[in-house]
Amino acid sequence: MGEEQRAAPSQEQVGQVIGLDVIRDRMARGPAEFWVLTPATPSTHLVNAFNALSGAFPIDPDLLPGAADVGMRNQGIAEAKSNLDTELDRLRKIGATVDGAVGDPDPMKAIEEALAQKRFDEIILSTLPPGISRWLAWDLPHRVRRRTDVPLTVITAPN
Repeated sequence: MGEEQRAAPSQEQVGQVIGLDVIRDRMARGPAEFWVLTPATPSTHLVNAFNALSGAFPIDPDLLPGAADVGMRNQGIAEAKSNLDTELDRLRKIGATVDGAVGDPDPMKAIEEALAQKRFDEIILSTLPPGISRWLAWDLPHRVRRRTDVPLTVITAPN
C-alpha cells in the first residue's frame, strides 16, 4: 500500500496556518504525503468581505474591484504564493512530505479543480476563527462534504 494523499486547503490570512498537531498525527499513522492548496484571494477582498459579513458598514459593489482587475488578481496570486511557500517550509521542517499550489480565488472551485487533477484520501480544511472566517460564513465545510466523497477534517483556529 502506498502513501496516503491529503489535501490541505488553508485560509492563510492573519497568520492562520495548518495545525501541526493534525499533520503530525497523520504522519504517525504511517507514510503520508500532503498537498497544500492556497486560494489566490487578494487581501483587499478579504477585508471588504469581512466588513460586509460583519455588517460593519454597507459595501457598495460598484466600489469593489471587479473580476477583470488584473492587478488585484496578480496581488492575490503573489500573496497566496508567499503564504504557500511559508507553509511548505514550515511543514517540511517537521519532516512532512509536502507540495502544493495556488488555486482559484473561490475556495470551493479551487478544491474541485484540485480533486479533478489528483486523488486524495482526506481533505484537511484550515480556517480562521468563527466571526472572522469567510469560509465558515460561506458554509464551506458543508459545501465540501456535499460535493465530494473525500473525508473532511476541519481545523478552526481559536479566537
